[in-house]
Amino acid sequence: MHFPIGPTDRVVVANATYVNERIDRKIEEGNFEGFGKELHTYQDSWSHQSFVNDHGLSHEPDYTYIQDRWKTDGRDMEMARVVYSKMEAFLDWNPGYRAFPTAPFPEQFMMEYLRLEDNKDKEIALKKAGLNGYGQQLIGYRTVQTRDGKLAMPIYEWRFERFE
Repeated sequence: MHFPIGPTDRVVVANATYVNERIDRKIEEGNFEGFGKELHTYQDSWSHQSFVNDHGLSHEPDYTYIQDRWKTDGRDMEMARVVYSKMEAFLDWNPGYRAFPTAPFPEQFMMEYLRLEDNKDKEIALKKAGLNGYGQQLIGYRTVQTRDGKLAMPIYEWRFERFE
C-alpha cells in the first residue's frame, strides 16, 4: 500500500497509529521482507501526508531537499529518526539479524544526505560512507521469449540476508 490511509482516516497521516501497528506487527513476527515493505509504507506516511490517493501533478512529496525538510526539525529528518528507531527495534526483537552493535543515529550524515538533489550525488555519499555493498545486486540474466523475440531480463539478489 503506497498511500497508507488508515480505516478511520480521510487522508494520509504522518506516523499514524495505523501504520505503526502494521510495522510493529512485522517487527514482532520477525518477518524481514514484510518489515522492509512496511518500512516503505511507514516512510510514505510522511512524504504523502495530507494526500488522498496520489501525488497530483508533482513529485514534490519525495524531494527531501526542498522546504527545509532536511533540517534538524524538518519533516524528512523526523522521518529518518523514527525509521532508524524502527530498524533498531527490529534488530532488538530479532537478534539473528544483528551483525554489529547499534550505532547512534547519524544526524549530520542524514542532514547532508537529505540536502542532496541529484541521485548520483546521493549514491556517491552512500559509497563514501561505506554503504555501497548493500541493496540490489545484479547476479545475471535470464532469457525470456516475447512476441518480438528473445529478451534478456536481469536477475537481482538483495544483500540483506539473515546473519548467521
